Amino acid sequence: MTSVPDFRAAAPVQTLIQQLGPLSELPGTWKGHGFNLIARPDFEGGNDIFLELNPTDEELKFSAIGGAIPNRGSVMNDIELFGVTYLQQISDHDTGGAIHIEPGI
Repeated sequence: MTSVPDFRAAAPVQTLIQQLGPLSELPGTWKGHGFNLIARPDFEGGNDIFLELNPTDEELKFSAIGGAIPNRGSVMNDIELFGVTYLQQISDHDTGGAIHIEPGI
């Protein structure tokens, strides 16, 4: 069995990052701390709601999309958009339990 060389069918990553304009400094991993405040039912305390506050650990990973995203026009010409994908993960600082996970573009 022969190995297949790595192949990337897109511009070099640095070229893609330059095309991001104001978003060009986002690609990478960002970490920090925050808090989560949620109003939840209070079944045990005899109140309608209970305000819960949790310290959090947060991580955002941004990646440049591997090429132009065509925005097809009908009256106007097509334009190319450039962007990033992201994955946001928030966990409880004390327990490490997942609070929120969100992918997006």
